Amino acid sequence: MYVEAKLRAVNRKDRKKDKEETVCGWLSAENYYCCCPKFMPWKDLKERNGGFVKNKELKFEVEILVISNAVQSYLSL
Repeated sequence: MYVEAKLRAVNRKDRKKDKEETVCGWLSAENYYCCCPKFMPWKDLKERNGGFVKNKELKFEVEILVISNAVQSYLSL
């Protein structure tokens, strides 16, 4: 299955500071990695009163942009 989505870490103090990344990839039971190695620096999460962690909770949103059941082909024409 091919998927494109927006991942968003919610800043609960200021939504204008949300961290967002669009990711895409082919997903299956064996492959669930979606090409986003550096979504958000660890220091942003650890920052005291930074707005991302509240009561030991981090809020994420996922917006699905595309889902396709097309078959991936490695054959070149």
